[in-house]
Amino acid sequence: MRSKVSAKKHRIMKVVLEHGLQIEPEALEELEKLESTVLDDVLEKILARVVERKGFIVRLDDFKPLLKPEEKENKKEAHVSVAVRPVSARDIEARVEVLFDPTEKLSGGASVEDFYRYFRSRFEKLKRILRRRMDVRGSIPISEVLKNREKSRVKFIGMVTEKTKRRGYRFQIEDLEASITVVVPENADRKVLDKAETVLQDQVICVSGVKLSSDLVVADDLIFPDVPEHRVQTSDEEVYATLISDIHVGSKFFMDKQFERFLRWLNGKEGAEPFRRLAGKVKYLLVCGDLVDGVGVYPGQERELAIDNLVQQYEHVARYFSMVPDHIEVIVIPGNHDASRQALPQPAIFRKYAEPLYGLDNVRVLGNPCLVSLHGVKTLMYHGRSLDDVLTNIHGLSFQEPDKAMELLLKVRHLAPMYGQRTAIAPEEEDYLVIEDLPAVFHSGHVHVARHRYYRGVLISNSGAWQEQTEYQKKNGLKPLPGVVPIVNLKTLQLLYIDFRRPSLEAMAEPPISYP
Repeated sequence: MRSKVSAKKHRIMKVVLEHGLQIEPEALEELEKLESTVLDDVLEKILARVVERKGFIVRLDDFKPLLKPEEKENKKEAHVSVAVRPVSARDIEARVEVLFDPTEKLSGGASVEDFYRYFRSRFEKLKRILRRRMDVRGSIPISEVLKNREKSRVKFIGMVTEKTKRRGYRFQIEDLEASITVVVPENADRKVLDKAETVLQDQVICVSGVKLSSDLVVADDLIFPDVPEHRVQTSDEEVYATLISDIHVGSKFFMDKQFERFLRWLNGKEGAEPFRRLAGKVKYLLVCGDLVDGVGVYPGQERELAIDNLVQQYEHVARYFSMVPDHIEVIVIPGNHDASRQALPQPAIFRKYAEPLYGLDNVRVLGNPCLVSLHGVKTLMYHGRSLDDVLTNIHGLSFQEPDKAMELLLKVRHLAPMYGQRTAIAPEEEDYLVIEDLPAVFHSGHVHVARHRYYRGVLISNSGAWQEQTEYQKKNGLKPLPGVVPIVNLKTLQLLYIDFRRPSLEAMAEPPISYP
């Protein structure tokens, strides 16, 4: 759930963002404590000092001199300062390390033995992650659970092979040797029922409960691999990453004017001075799939194409990306509309279709998913095809809030846990979709709705799209949010949005709810 923001705090954030600035949470809290009668005056003076000193972040440092004497007495600890203007991103050397790229690792097997090996890899990896948890200690194999006496307490790790809902939840769970039935009755603790609702088929979990009969356990807890409470590593320099996806070049619905405006902004040629200063701090552009609309991706697509040749679509993409300033490192991965295999994991976009893209010096073409380190910030890039499966199978989740589905993927520590649904998964020798190395930033797309949230230190961001609502989306009631771009400060992981649909650029702490 998103925390509620007070009207005063919302007003402060709106004014700060309209000036193209950011504010530290501590400074925001202190400003919120001021009386409404003096807030506007103090805020105006602080922002004027920020602009004068060419800073960008309002910090809890030295706004005390701006207060009246009696206010100083009441706010002894309250102060705001402006950051000293950092060096331009053009003068900072890029620090990119590719920690994982599936492209050269894929074999593409399809035999029964390949599938067995794949799921064994998934089970073993997630079991290792689960065993790091204190509350999983003492778990035993299912074969040992079956031997235990009735009414004994048991704890075991297994993969969910079946899930049914009737007077509670019923699961069939197996490990490498045996299988057992687990029930969560309708009168169980609310927290356990909520967990049961979000359990996905083919997910690996730990069950804690009481053995009721020879092969039946009543669960009193379902333990996910999850993300531990931890502090993520951030950049030691103030550099920014711009997150985009789902450009869909070649579609009649591609927002070419807005995208060109975005490129002008990256070049410091669009928006008021604060926005141009922000553009000067962007060091990385991360593109999370669906660069083109493709050809023959869905029935009747030819009627919605402005460019019906795949090679020409990528030529246009390369032409756009050639306009990105040379000092900005661009990383692109494929989506389900791109020229790559459809099954996950996907290798990098096939070079024979996108040769001009490979010819750009500041563009790296990687597979989906991939893990990169940007100035020391681990960033997981995944197009997000499996979000369809999660959003349609879990009650209460909505396509308008893909960030909630992304949070669930972090909890289960797998990017595509459900096999045999809409998402095709190749049975590789190893399951490369397990989230073994925790990221600081989890970036995805596919759903065409820009949203974000923080979960246990991780910034989760779905970057929306550059394609207006299609006929397919209208028919299915899907409301995209295109042209709204998330930009993240890699030093603080603070994120803001710029709306490139507006006549004048507008910065926001939260994106609009839906497509207007």
